[in-house]
Amino acid sequence: IKYVFGQPSPNGDCLEVVQEFRYPPVTSGASFGLVVGNSYTALEILLTDLHIMGPKWLRLEQGSYKEVRQGKSWCRYELVVEDMNTLVQLDQETQVPPLRGVSLAMKVCRDQSAGAKGNK
Repeated sequence: IKYVFGQPSPNGDCLEVVQEFRYPPVTSGASFGLVVGNSYTALEILLTDLHIMGPKWLRLEQGSYKEVRQGKSWCRYELVVEDMNTLVQLDQETQVPPLRGVSLAMKVCRDQSAGAKGNK
């Protein structure tokens, strides 16, 4: 019987271990033979556990999050939520926030009158 991703079914007992993302993932060890799900991201686990499919609005209760001062992305706000059970999915339609976008395209053309060295 195939268990997962072509691996044979594990013999003996299975144990679910939950570990914080600040630690490196466990990949191998002397007392166990197979690790499943060690490559999942925090976002994948959040979306799966909360059954969030497609674009959804989420409500964060006041005090259930902290703002990150030095973010890791270009987002205007980055938040850390300590307990994912405080996230509430909104089913009703809400007002869509304004969208801001920037597009920049550049092209280098050779100036034929300047000879081989001329770029403009």
